Amino acid sequence: MFCTRCGKEFKGNFCPDCGTPAESTAGATEASPISDPQAARPSSTRVQPNKKIGCGCLVLIVVILAALIGVITSDAPAAAKTSEEILAFDDRSWDDFAILYQSHNNFLAAVQSYSDNKIASTSFYQKCQEAEEFFRDASTRFDYGTTKDEKDYLSVFRSAALSDQLAAKALMKYLDSGKTSDLADSKSNIQAAKDAITMIASNRGILLAKSDLSEEEIKQRIEESMSKLE
Repeated sequence: MFCTRCGKEFKGNFCPDCGTPAESTAGATEASPISDPQAARPSSTRVQPNKKIGCGCLVLIVVILAALIGVITSDAPAAAKTSEEILAFDDRSWDDFAILYQSHNNFLAAVQSYSDNKIASTSFYQKCQEAEEFFRDASTRFDYGTTKDEKDYLSVFRSAALSDQLAAKALMKYLDSGKTSDLADSKSNIQAAKDAITMIASNRGILLAKSDLSEEEIKQRIEESMSKLE
């Protein structure tokens, strides 16, 4: 083999005089090395590498599990109340009931006084206005129940307050208009308030039955609290 640069004859891959590579070696070194076997293939025939989906699947599974846990948690019933918690709720709600009950009776007393001509229309109107404002405000205070039983129990408190509010409002309309239809509305709402108050007393026994108190203890607790109502 003769060197393409200096013309010296030699054997091997490089000329011993000038170091020029042989033609075959030069061709090999001039060609770009292929580090990826697929790079030599046409783009249309290359095999696409498998995408790494393990991490993505794991993230998706975690998201799904989190969603399922959220649904299960939201649908799961609240933990049962202890006897102490039930009695504490009863104390609070019965204090609220005592105020509601007394206010209801005061309102009915004013209605009776007006019916008996013991107070003037202007004084009765003012009492109805005060009652309407009180019962409207009271109806928003019974939102502290945390279990279905407590919320259902307090919903009747709200109904009693709203019924008295509507009765007072109807009576003010009656005093303004003189329409018997307004008077009839006030009577029906007063009766609805009375029915709600009776239901509260009945529901209280059901609520207390879920505590650790015996039947005799429940009866005694109810009688003692009822005796304090004026």
